[in-house]
Amino acid sequence: MGAWSPDAFGNDDALDWAQGLDEVDDLSLIESALSPVVDGRGQEVDASQASEALAALEVVARLRGQVSEAAFPDVADDWVSRTRLVPPEPLLRRGLAALDRIEGSDSELRALWDESDSVQDWLASLADLRRRLLAPPQPLAPALDEVGRRVRSLTALAFVVPPLPLPEMLQGPMAEFARPQLFARILAAEALGDVAAVRDGIARLRPLLGPVADAKLLWDLAVREAKTRAAEGQLDAALADLQPWRDTAESLGPGTFDMRCLAVCQDGGDYERAEQLRARLIGAGHGAVMQWLDLALLQARSGSAETAAALLEANAADFGNPALLPWVNFARGILAVRARAAEGLALLTPWVEGRIAQAQSGPAVWPFLGIGVGWWALALHQAGRGGDAQAVLAAIRPLLLTPENALLVDALKAAGLLEATVQVPALP
Repeated sequence: MGAWSPDAFGNDDALDWAQGLDEVDDLSLIESALSPVVDGRGQEVDASQASEALAALEVVARLRGQVSEAAFPDVADDWVSRTRLVPPEPLLRRGLAALDRIEGSDSELRALWDESDSVQDWLASLADLRRRLLAPPQPLAPALDEVGRRVRSLTALAFVVPPLPLPEMLQGPMAEFARPQLFARILAAEALGDVAAVRDGIARLRPLLGPVADAKLLWDLAVREAKTRAAEGQLDAALADLQPWRDTAESLGPGTFDMRCLAVCQDGGDYERAEQLRARLIGAGHGAVMQWLDLALLQARSGSAETAAALLEANAADFGNPALLPWVNFARGILAVRARAAEGLALLTPWVEGRIAQAQSGPAVWPFLGIGVGWWALALHQAGRGGDAQAVLAAIRPLLLTPENALLVDALKAAGLLEATVQVPALP
């Protein structure tokens, strides 16, 4: 069935149907979902059509202000908020007739659920849907604006270390599928500060990699392991461990070795050595524009606002590249929030939206998401949206309490958005 829950939107057919709501502003999609079920008397009710009809009826219930606690896709929620249509009584009667057929003996979907251990849960969900369709209409919740939709998307994310692959996946042909799972686990653990899980993941992934074909990934793992040592106060030893990788790193691109070592130095709290490496990269012509932008971002979020603003001004011509503009506006947004300027929310919201979309696919952007959403929460608070600020901080709290966010955490405390007792880990 492609189903994972007995609820109306707990299956692929229902979610696929909901995507079509973006293309209509009337009840036509709902009517077309009900028609083959209601008008096909004497024929078996197709399971896919029944699933689409149940999704349509859940939308009808929402339009009547009768909300379920079950999952409801954002695309449908936005459509209900935007159109705020009033389903007419004839449509409601057809919906109840469709529900009777879906629950009846000539329903393929009913037969499939009868073969499962969850048929009673499915029948209970139908009973709840029927009850809400028959209940008196209630006022709809206020429509969400763009910022509200971003808050909702963010709070739906879960920031946890994924489980380990099954042991049998770590050998033989199944190892190909275990590798991306292990790497995602390492990235998530790193973002959440779970050093033990980072090291465990690296130890499990390394034996599955080839020294030549996977040289880039092996180098990446070496850097991440070095970061854990640097964060524990062993920066010199961490950098020494990376030296044998210099030729491998440089084969991936000029300056690659120093770029990654720069990040290791930052994790170890040695910003002076990190800036020496940055100066060497700029002097050698290795990504000077990106290095200046990275420094501006670093200063904006954790250092001197004046230095960050000066870097943005001095490099304005180079930073006009459309590919860099989201990150430039990210830095400007943080500076605006630090200055309590009104444009902070407008500058940060598009950047946060982009990172939320990326975070839905995996944990690679979680560290920057934690930084950006923290400053976005402060911007929300400054704009009088304290409830939204508290909601997003609760969502990203596992990502927030890192040494590089010390300045941000202090600002959130001063605004009353975090408890005064909250502490970030100290750099070595």
